[in-house]
Amino acid sequence: LGLRRREAQRVLNVAAAMARRRQYPGEAYDMAAPGQGAQPPVYAGAPASPYQPQQQQPQGYGQAQPQGYPQAQPQGYGQAQPQGYPQGQGYQAQQPQYPQAHMGPAQGQAGAQYPPNQPAHSTPPGGASYPPQQQQQQQQQQPQGGGYPPQQLQSGPYPSQPQPQQQQQQPFKNPLADAPFRPNEHVQSGKGQSSVPAAGYPAYGMAPMNAPPPVTPQANAPPSTQQVLQQTPPSAQPPQQQQQQQQQQQQQQPTGQGGCPPQGAAPATAPPPAAGAQARGPGQRRVYAELSGGGGEAAGGMAPPSAPSQQHIPMMSVPAGEYAHTGPSSPASSSPYASPAHSYAAPAASPYGQAPAGGYGGAAPVEWSPSEEAQCPDTFMRTTMSTFPMSDKLLLQTGLPLGAIIEPMAVPDEKIPVVNFPQSGIVRCRKCRAYINPFARFIESGKRWRCNLCAYTNEVPSDYYCMVGNDGKRYDVNERKELCTGCVEIIAPAEYMVRPPQPSVYFFVIDVTYTAVTTGMLSATVSAIRRTLDRLAEDERTKVGFIAYDEHVHFFNLRANLSAPQMLVVPDISVYASSAFVPLKDDLLVNFAESRDVVESLLEKLPHMYAQTKVVESALGSAMSAATAVVKPVGGKILLCAATLPSVGVGQLRVRQTAVTAENETEHLRLANQWYKTLALEQSRVQVSTDVFLFAPKHLDAASLGVLPRITGGELFYYNLAGKDNTQGGRKFEEDLASCIRRETGFEAVMRVRCTKGIKVRDHFGNFFVRTNDLLALPNVDRDKSVAVHLEINDPKELNLLRQRGDSHITLQAALLYTTSSGQRRIRSMTKCVPLSNVLADIYQAVNLDTCMNLFARIALEKAISSTLGDARQAIMNKCVDILSKYQRSFSQKHAQQLICPNTLNAFPMLTLALIKSTAFRQGSEISLDERTAVMHTIRSGPAAVSRRLIYPDMYALGALSEGAGRKNEAGAVVLPDAMELASERIDRRGVFLIDNGIELLMWVGKSAHPDLLRALFNISSLEEVDAHNTQLQLVPYDNEYSQRVNAVVDTIRARYPNYRQLYVFKEGDRGEQYFFSFFVHDRMRGNYSYPEFLRELQRTVLAKAWK
Repeated sequence: LGLRRREAQRVLNVAAAMARRRQYPGEAYDMAAPGQGAQPPVYAGAPASPYQPQQQQPQGYGQAQPQGYPQAQPQGYGQAQPQGYPQGQGYQAQQPQYPQAHMGPAQGQAGAQYPPNQPAHSTPPGGASYPPQQQQQQQQQQPQGGGYPPQQLQSGPYPSQPQPQQQQQQPFKNPLADAPFRPNEHVQSGKGQSSVPAAGYPAYGMAPMNAPPPVTPQANAPPSTQQVLQQTPPSAQPPQQQQQQQQQQQQQQPTGQGGCPPQGAAPATAPPPAAGAQARGPGQRRVYAELSGGGGEAAGGMAPPSAPSQQHIPMMSVPAGEYAHTGPSSPASSSPYASPAHSYAAPAASPYGQAPAGGYGGAAPVEWSPSEEAQCPDTFMRTTMSTFPMSDKLLLQTGLPLGAIIEPMAVPDEKIPVVNFPQSGIVRCRKCRAYINPFARFIESGKRWRCNLCAYTNEVPSDYYCMVGNDGKRYDVNERKELCTGCVEIIAPAEYMVRPPQPSVYFFVIDVTYTAVTTGMLSATVSAIRRTLDRLAEDERTKVGFIAYDEHVHFFNLRANLSAPQMLVVPDISVYASSAFVPLKDDLLVNFAESRDVVESLLEKLPHMYAQTKVVESALGSAMSAATAVVKPVGGKILLCAATLPSVGVGQLRVRQTAVTAENETEHLRLANQWYKTLALEQSRVQVSTDVFLFAPKHLDAASLGVLPRITGGELFYYNLAGKDNTQGGRKFEEDLASCIRRETGFEAVMRVRCTKGIKVRDHFGNFFVRTNDLLALPNVDRDKSVAVHLEINDPKELNLLRQRGDSHITLQAALLYTTSSGQRRIRSMTKCVPLSNVLADIYQAVNLDTCMNLFARIALEKAISSTLGDARQAIMNKCVDILSKYQRSFSQKHAQQLICPNTLNAFPMLTLALIKSTAFRQGSEISLDERTAVMHTIRSGPAAVSRRLIYPDMYALGALSEGAGRKNEAGAVVLPDAMELASERIDRRGVFLIDNGIELLMWVGKSAHPDLLRALFNISSLEEVDAHNTQLQLVPYDNEYSQRVNAVVDTIRARYPNYRQLYVFKEGDRGEQYFFSFFVHDRMRGNYSYPEFLRELQRTVLAKAWK
């Protein structure tokens, strides 16, 4: 296929030459002697370029070079060849801006370009000599002081030279003849190294991470691309003004500036090479890099204004055949590409005015940029980087993860628009089945639309047709929400339903053993359900049911015509070993609106019925089997409330907490009984989801019970009562259970993530079951669930085809098909368009560190379960070393002994250590298996805001609030105190400190706290008045300003999350105090470094790997 394609290209080149002969009758071709190669065409009737002298090139320097001269292209044009024209064949690239100077065969790049006022070298770079004829022509044409004679600059395609009439249909055109050249030898970048902490994190000691000191820019620094593009065309100015401008530029610019310097020589503006730096060898060029805190410019693109202060990194060598960009540039750069032929800044800045609609000669189509308003909000989908790499090699060079975190049912900032398509049905791509979105393009006057994921051209239904304007947009684009909004709700027609939409179903499986009664779990469960009865009554189709269990299984008949509920007990639980026995076919799952009085009667009597129980055995497995059989015909949600380890019947589990060692710790985090996995798969098949609430200070084997929510799309809640007040734990449990009922839930859902061709989903992380390769089964989905996708670039050629079509973006689309609580079948389509770049610095500058850490944590969890916790911790450390060492190797001077990182990764070392020390991965037996498992489940499927603080919590000092903290600002929002680093040296025994770890709030009160502070917050004068349960340390608003400000801070922190966050208060010396200090990442822990020690070790490891 490649041979045929090249042969076809040769035929096209010949046809192009013949067409140009017909267009320019005066065109003549000089034929060289045999064996010396054909001379490039000299167009007698064609207008001369304003920047190129009309001279005939000597032998051996044309397009065909048989005598040892490699055929090469101008720098930066290796990736800009149009379809149908092979690279470097068939024509001479005419550059209208700069004169052409030739480079010797040693350098291997013929046709390098120089600025308008830059004289060509008297000898080719690299030591080669020009032929005598060429030297004579150069001596005759080159004026004193450099530049070219004014009479040559006056000629060109401007009014002084009449242009020949061009045919209306010109099938062949030199694609590079009109493309403005932009120098790429001196690459200037924008944002770069910084020791300032990333937004959202407290200041911390980054002494070993400081960037090199700023270097004062030289006075004769090369002009930026923006300055070059904004220059007025010389031929449009008077000759005298052109001459004066050239002389001024010659005085300001040294010889060789803006072009390619002689082989082995540094640019005139470059700082001297540092000691120990290796000299560049043949085939390499020097790249100049700048790192600053402001905007910058990539080669060939127009940059925003640079920052006041800039930091320079010493120069480094890169292969001449590759384009390298050092130092992160601003993500707001006009073009993500490094190749000048693909860089289009503001059209007005171009010497040739507005770019045509089809691009310049077809070589570089006009860059298409998506509207920010059309993007899916980050609330629903956020990517690990706002700019994706163009190739898998570039991604591998960074070491960064490529992925996205999707929260399909997150609470939106604005109401999601609902779309109802016409009778023809939902508009989707016939090939990849993607939904119509704002980034699809309508062509052929709106009769067809091209899918932005697979590039397939689809017919537009007749009842969906609308005319398209000159800008390519439909006239009704603002009326069609699916064409202007990245997240829409589509009403699904009947073909998207296998059965009628199911009603909302909530089935409660309640533990009534002795432990459940004495810990207060039973009373808290009843209280939470009674609080949500009004919410259940909002939908007339809602159904509810109840099962209680101890060593037996208790069913409740809730028929509407009963005066009181009837209890049916199954004493022989062995029947559930073979099948799920149900005593009644009906009346166990009833319509709540019809049976509300019976349900309220049951909730009132339930705590009293088991108040005197002494049963300690639990038949949890039998109860779950029966509940699944009851809900199976309809589907829905099962809420399991357990306080005792299953000990009888099916699904028995044994206590594993006492046998934990470093060798078998991971084994105890895995499933102990395969029966639970079998049950979970059956529940997923029949659209049943399970939420598990574990409420006990004893071991409950959350690793085994957690399989139920993990596969069915549920959630695991764990309440560790060790060292805490049971009353406070009961309040938290009550709030969580009520939230599971009140929150908006999508039933019988399926989800699929689609990507642009060339990128595919590598892995999925979350609570779901994968039915096929990419179809996720989610029996229930809500606002507290997220799905992470790990992406990979599997076909870079497809991404290059996008670039050739003028589309430098890829698209991610997540589609969720679900049933609302009201019984309506809908499709939530979430589409995000991400730009592509082949500039390494742009990739680093586009990193979203919180999203990356979320994906890192999920990948490490799978490593911990499949291998060991030690291997997971080592994998986290290795990933940090790999990313920083690759950045060090790319942007630091050779063998530099100072660790650097971009400002987007400034907090990366700290978060790496925090993840290693987190409850999910921390070494030590003081963390119970159930607590570790519960945190793992939260990281795997929880919202991004929760996992971010699970890794690195926020700590605030409440003992001495600043002037504005706790008060409302001009926008009406309460101002929070500044977050502090998690180090014990920041703790003052005279103060009060608060930690938000994403799950709960922890407050610590020092022994030396001032009596006035204690009186204002807790209405006590001394901590000696506090009992062992800290009953007096309850944060309630009192009638004083300071108490109201502190309560406003706590309420604002709680408002971050949709669920309630319980506050636990510890005083200095409490037994639970150690739990508070376990989140201090900067301190030394058993088996772990302190943060300064970690930085020193990290620096040694990174530098050793970077320069090995």
